[in-house]
Amino acid sequence: MQQKHIIPIKKASRPLFGSGAEKTLPYLLSDDFVDKAEKSGVVERIDKKTNLAVLKYEDGTRGVIDLSPVMSKNSNGGLKK
Repeated sequence: MQQKHIIPIKKASRPLFGSGAEKTLPYLLSDDFVDKAEKSGVVERIDKKTNLAVLKYEDGTRGVIDLSPVMSKNSNGGLKK
């Protein structure tokens, strides 16, 4: 039987950007671990001051992904349905 627990770690981060084999990961992982772009495009720039990635989509529109650290926890660990 699993118990609710927290494992402390020194450093953790979500994958920022990738290509190739990583293309299937967004569909296998939850939004807690992977940020998904709305459309096809490229990363135009990363603003380190505001922790934002600016995306430029193929249709000319732009999007933003917040790269700030986020605390996540498994609040339903060990519960059976």
